[in-house]
Amino acid sequence: MDRKNRAFLEILKNESPTMITHESEPPSEKVQKIIVRFARGLVTPEERAQLCKTLKERPDWIRLLADEVKSLRRGGN
Repeated sequence: MDRKNRAFLEILKNESPTMITHESEPPSEKVQKIIVRFARGLVTPEERAQLCKTLKERPDWIRLLADEVKSLRRGGN
């Protein structure tokens, strides 16, 4: 497994399900776009590092990333 996926899995491993399922305010449009690009494997190393940091601070947004990955698996755009 490569480094970027290990970082993502580390975030998921350290968060409790209750923290992930309760969303508060949505992320900014910029962060939403980075989440979509991250799920598609299109982020720069700097964006990846920043998103990982952001998701550690806002674990409620991890669900958005998981939803994007699920969408891609189902053939979403």
